[in-house]
Amino acid sequence: MKRFARIDWLDLALRQLSAEGPDALRLEAICDAAGRTKGSFYHHFKDHDAFLEDVVAHWTARQTTELLEDYPLDQIGEAEMEEMFHRVLDLDFDLERAIRRLGNSVPALQDRIRETDATRLTFSRKAYQARYGMSEEVARDMAVLDYAAFAGLLLVFPDMTKERQIEVYRTFETLLNQAIEGPQK
Repeated sequence: MKRFARIDWLDLALRQLSAEGPDALRLEAICDAAGRTKGSFYHHFKDHDAFLEDVVAHWTARQTTELLEDYPLDQIGEAEMEEMFHRVLDLDFDLERAIRRLGNSVPALQDRIRETDATRLTFSRKAYQARYGMSEEVARDMAVLDYAAFAGLLLVFPDMTKERQIEVYRTFETLLNQAIEGPQK
């Protein structure tokens, strides 16, 4: 049997969390899903709380850090924005919803989830500043509105197709451009 490494536990945790929600991360459930013993689990994690903290850190890396590292703000043009937009739509939205449920059920994780949200908002603010030359204050507000729309789509319309998400975002982008540049004649 192949050795089950720490990263295997974390990758499995994200898959299980996405598919089944926070209950899938109970110790017995995750060990059953891995086909491993509690001893194997504790070889990699001090305790279950440490495991959950590592799961949130792994989510941050996979759903935020790795994406943002590919788009240096000083080199972001229209093509890069378009590419990033499609990569965001390819994120695991079930995982996004589940990680927030996990944070609600384990309050100790909420600060780490908020830090990830803050990282996303900071990147978005800086992107608005770079792309549209907005002041920091206006760009911050636009980033909040943009992120609220993203989160709202995840929560209110969990079954919305990717195609429909693109349509909704394009409407948002058109309205944004009209507000900045004035209506097109």
